[in-house]
Amino acid sequence: MSDVIDLTTSDSEESSIASSDDETRSESSTGSSQSSSSNAAPTSLEKALYSVSESRLRAVASELAAKIPAANLFLEQKLLVKRSAPRWENCLKCGEEFDMEEERASDIEPDDEEGFVDWDENCHGPMDTPANRKQYPENFIWTCCQEVSLADGCVQGVHSGSKARKRARR
Repeated sequence: MSDVIDLTTSDSEESSIASSDDETRSESSTGSSQSSSSNAAPTSLEKALYSVSESRLRAVASELAAKIPAANLFLEQKLLVKRSAPRWENCLKCGEEFDMEEERASDIEPDDEEGFVDWDENCHGPMDTPANRKQYPENFIWTCCQEVSLADGCVQGVHSGSKARKRARR
């Protein structure tokens, strides 16, 4: 059974909150009429979430975190990495947002559009070989940022976060 975070203090509303799995819905003591109306609530909430301004949404999230310890913990798990650093960063090289806790695979591959223009694999052999990578590095690109293989790939190894990290407290 999945955990449900109760964001209310009312006992009557507690019984109407159900998780998405069928087991929890069948255990609800509110009856079928109330559970069908609770199905409409997420749609209304989703509409409100998408229409509200970012600043108001941030203010509501801050207030929620301050008032409800479970919500604070949930937001910390979703938004922070260990040592209270931001979990989501934009890569300096490719500008793509990435999760600091997740490793992404990246590799070098032949640049089919710019490199090896007249290369025929039936005649010249395969493009992607260690010898060709060494001899023609300008004809290979990183899959993460589409930069030439001579550049440091932004995903191979460690992403480069756009924000400088603060030093640990002493």
